[in-house]
Amino acid sequence: RSLVGSEMCIRDRVDPSFLQKPEDVKLHRHNLLCLVDNFFGSIEQSFLWLPSSFFVILGVVHKYVEERFPGQGRVILGGFFFLRFLCSALVSPETYNLIGTQLFFMGKIS
Repeated sequence: RSLVGSEMCIRDRVDPSFLQKPEDVKLHRHNLLCLVDNFFGSIEQSFLWLPSSFFVILGVVHKYVEERFPGQGRVILGGFFFLRFLCSALVSPETYNLIGTQLFFMGKIS
C-alpha cells in the first residue's frame, strides 16, 4: 500500500522560510503530523500481512537471545526489525512500493 498518495500533499513544509505566509506553519505542521501518523499506522497494519513463519522465526530468535542474554530478547528483536526492515524501507521507499509518486530529491546518498 502506498504511504504517500494523492490525498496528501508531499510538498507541504513546516520550515517558515519556505512559506508564503508565516501563519501557514500550523497547517503545514498538522499535515506533516498526519503524514507521520499515516506512516506509522501503515507499519502497524503491515503486521497483518506477514506470514506466520516470520513470527515463528522471531520466536526462535527471541528464545535463543533470552537464553544467552536474559532480558534482552525484545531489544534485539526490535533492533533486528528496525535495521533489517524499517531502515531499508526508509532509505529506499520506491524499492518497496511505499510511495505512489516520484519524490524530488536533491541527491541520494548511497
